[in-house]
Order: sequence, then structure tokens, then C-alpha cells
Amino acid sequence: MVLLMLDGALRPGEVLGLQLGHIAYGRRRVTIRKRDDHPRGVRAKSRHERVVDLLEPRTLDAVNRYVLHERPVDAPSPFVFLVGGWGARRCEPLSYAALVRMFARRLDTLGIRTVDKTPNALRHPRDSDVGGGDAGVGVATTPRTRLTGVDSDRHPGLRPAGS
Repeated sequence: MVLLMLDGALRPGEVLGLQLGHIAYGRRRVTIRKRDDHPRGVRAKSRHERVVDLLEPRTLDAVNRYVLHERPVDAPSPFVFLVGGWGARRCEPLSYAALVRMFARRLDTLGIRTVDKTPNALRHPRDSDVGGGDAGVGVATTPRTRLTGVDSDRHPGLRPAGS
């Protein structure tokens, strides 16, 4: 989830709303679709569908490892990221609150947690050292800019769906 937000500039709601059919492993891309059917109420902010090329091989490799080895095999849900373990909520799609807690725990483990370090901060790597500081992978934050490709020289992996 973290790599999808960092390398693909996906919003937390977009990551949580990903379904297995939205991932094109061979083309190294994911399709972000506007959906209102997430059982935990998670929604993508954008009302437009778009395709995101994942230029870093590590991103889809991590997603693939999760799907093959960590995601509950018996899950009937089409959503990618699910609650694991053996509790009552097993196989339910993760909520935004669960993502925030997981992210906070990881930052605590690393000893770098501060209030401004949120999952959404990964979309803005130049504004926060969570995303790697000035790593040269800044991303425009408005859907219009990203959809029209005006800022494609800074992040060429973003393009409107169907292109």
C-alpha cells in the first residue's frame, strides 16, 4: 500500500478501493476507478477514472507478493487489501482508519513519526521526508493537472484512462 502511494502517487482511498481486476501486471499499471461500493465507505477523491503506470518494478512486485502470500486465499472480496488473521473481520476490505494505524505503527517502529507524516503525505514527496525528501519525484496534486498531462515531465506515469 505504501509503495502504491509513494511510487504511483495514489491517494489512500484509491489504494484501498483497488480491486484485483484493476491491476495489469503485464502492462505495469493500475486503473483507478470511481467507485461507491466499498463496504467500509472508502472512496477515491477524484471523480475521473485514470490509469497509473507504475514505473518502479518494486511496486508491482510488492503487490504481487502480498496477493500471493499474505492476502487471504479464501477471500470472496474483489478488493486487493483485506483484513487478515482469523478474527470476525477476516477477509473484509481494509478501512481508511486501519491504513492510518498501520502507517503510524510503521513510522513509530522507524522512530520518525510526527503529525505531518500521514499516508497522504506520500503523494507529496517534496513536502515531507516520509516520501524521500527532494528525490525528484514530485507529483502535481490537482486531478486536472494530472489528467491533462501538463505536469507529465515531473511524473510521466500518470495519464487519463484509455490512453
